Amino acid sequence: MSILTKVIGSLSRKSDAISWTEGWADFLGGGARTYAGVSINRDDAMRVAAFHACVRLIALKLSSFPVDFYRRETTRRIPIPAPLWGLRPNREQLWPEFIAQAVVSVASQGEVFIDHSDRDSNGIIRALYVRDPQSVVVARDTQTNALSYTMNTSGGTVPLPRVAHWRLMAMPGSDRGLSPLECARQELGIARASQQYLATYFANGATVSAVLQFPAGVSKEEAAAYVAQFRELYASSENAHKVAGLVAAEYKPMALSNEQAQFLQLRSFSAIDIARLFNIHPTRIGEGLHTMMVGTSAEQYNLIVYQDAIQPYVSLFEAGFRDLLPNGQYLKFNVSSLLRGDTETRMKAYKALFDMAALSRDEIRAFEDMNPVPGGESYYLPINNYSPLGPDGMPVPTTAPGA
Repeated sequence: MSILTKVIGSLSRKSDAISWTEGWADFLGGGARTYAGVSINRDDAMRVAAFHACVRLIALKLSSFPVDFYRRETTRRIPIPAPLWGLRPNREQLWPEFIAQAVVSVASQGEVFIDHSDRDSNGIIRALYVRDPQSVVVARDTQTNALSYTMNTSGGTVPLPRVAHWRLMAMPGSDRGLSPLECARQELGIARASQQYLATYFANGATVSAVLQFPAGVSKEEAAAYVAQFRELYASSENAHKVAGLVAAEYKPMALSNEQAQFLQLRSFSAIDIARLFNIHPTRIGEGLHTMMVGTSAEQYNLIVYQDAIQPYVSLFEAGFRDLLPNGQYLKFNVSSLLRGDTETRMKAYKALFDMAALSRDEIRAFEDMNPVPGGESYYLPINNYSPLGPDGMPVPTTAPGA
């Protein structure tokens, strides 16, 4: 019995609308063939330098952000200890590994499946796992509008009763995420084909520098002797620009054709096209370095990268993890490390917030990874001099020293 037959049989009693991801062509073998004449599957796409660099940038940036857990009480947020899976999602993975794997799933295939079936007797999540989207089939019962999920394994089909399905974008009426790999398959095919062509070009030997053309009747031994003599007389740097004399031979220098000369331009265009798909400026993946950097400072540049390329993933993951936490609890990715300005800019910002009693000294020191100091938790407002604030937010009169 084939895999498709098993899957359809297992879902036929649950649903009459089965959503197949286009990545199933990869799962069943080979991948979809492109107009460039090469097949592109997920592994092939990750071997294209520009695609890999874009996915890596988003995944490793998001996995490097610290995560804080909170509980909402009226208008206040109270820091709380992280759940067990917030420290170590499962026995095999650290938190950065887990987040990077989940982001790679979304960035390459537009969706991620988080299996949270491993729970204790009280129903509390003990472990989280990222499932391969290519092995998951989504089915919808049009009578109840309920979704069901089935995963294919080497031992057969396995239902996924508790799985979180997060989609970055989806087409109207579709239960699957819109895959960037599928959207960029033709661009990836061009990049992959040019990559293969260039590798074959060098593997088969690049264009020779010149050809000595002999008339008919010259033996192989005589031709070899003429070539050796020519190399001895004119090949070294000491003999540069000498006038060459050839006996019974015609010297023809070789050069790259126009098509070969434009080869690097094609590869550059492919990289920029792929970067456009992820809303990443090409300079962030080492392409288009001759173009001007967007923004007038590194902080503004990072802010643009965050807003255009990374923030959608942050919002998706924060909303998704909120459903896995008890009611009223949520997590936040601390993205301040990406948006930190230079030292002078940070100090000016701290002083402005300190002057309006929005930050205490200890909070500022915490941002700079410094230990608290005695009395550093107080808030101050400049009147004539700085005065501490009371619980009601009003300045508290201080006693002059020695009074």
